[in-house]
Amino acid sequence: MKSGIFNLIVRWAMIALIAFSASAVALAQNDDVYGGNQVEQLMARKRAAEDEQKRKAEAQQNAGCKIVESSRDTLIGAWHSSKNMIISKKQYESGPMEGKFIAYKVYYDKNAIANNEGKVVAMLTDDGLDILDLDMKVTIKNGGLSINGEPCGVVTRQDITIYGRRLGYFSCEATRELVAFFFLHDYLQPGELQKMKTARQEQKKREEEAAANFSANMMKVTAGNFTSVTGMVIGKIDASGDVFNKAGQRIGHVSSDGKVSSANGTVGSFNAKGMVYDKTGSPIGRIQANGSVENAGGSRIGQIYNDGNLGDRSGSHVAKFTGTGKYVAAVCYYFFFNF
Repeated sequence: MKSGIFNLIVRWAMIALIAFSASAVALAQNDDVYGGNQVEQLMARKRAAEDEQKRKAEAQQNAGCKIVESSRDTLIGAWHSSKNMIISKKQYESGPMEGKFIAYKVYYDKNAIANNEGKVVAMLTDDGLDILDLDMKVTIKNGGLSINGEPCGVVTRQDITIYGRRLGYFSCEATRELVAFFFLHDYLQPGELQKMKTARQEQKKREEEAAANFSANMMKVTAGNFTSVTGMVIGKIDASGDVFNKAGQRIGHVSSDGKVSSANGTVGSFNAKGMVYDKTGSPIGRIQANGSVENAGGSRIGQIYNDGNLGDRSGSHVAKFTGTGKYVAAVCYYFFFNF
């Protein structure tokens, strides 16, 4: 009897041992899922992702930033900061380098810029750079740009403007000297600087003539009607400067010295420079020589056209003055007809 019980206990113990062993094997097999190996796998994946991100960042840096010509948003080169090198979209047209892109490397230890033929084309100086093959001394001071001693533009770490024309920009920051070098050396055609200078001089002359004409006619009071866009008369100014509404009632007066008054007294004034003031003498806007009407904050609130049309802030016609004193008419329209 005792022997039978002992055998039974032994069989149960063996069954329990086998079950325990199977469970241990299962746990061991699932250790990768439920145990410490999972953490190691996650860390490995994280390291792989970080390495890939770093690789992409380095590849992007090595690819360089774009150099773009402003007027047409045309790609004209790339700056590789990791290599201190500019690669132009221009190619050598002849010689041993024929067909290859023209490139320039900056040697900061030698203060020199050389092309990929090994020829030094520019030297960096304390106040700018000398472009040797163009015999051009470029001076950069407080962002201002001078060429051979003549102030002609502005250069930043990203773009350059010469004689009022923005040539182009780098899509990332570079030194001012590098920006100036590329656009002056590789972008401008021979003689184009002189053309730009002449165009700017002609533009300034036109602006000066417009300003002189504006000043001479700003205070001129002439008779005429205000009409709506449909041609209906909505008011008028007579030869004496009296202002009338569409019903023919006198509602104010404008004098040749710039005073504007209503039946209740002075409502404002203006001067030959186009400044418009309210009754307290505070500036409320300005009429530009080009016909743009701006409020005190500099935002356009209207437009005066050469044919006497008056436009709103978008330029759309809202009224017209049939006389020739369009600036005075604009001021009166502003004060009396809610321009």
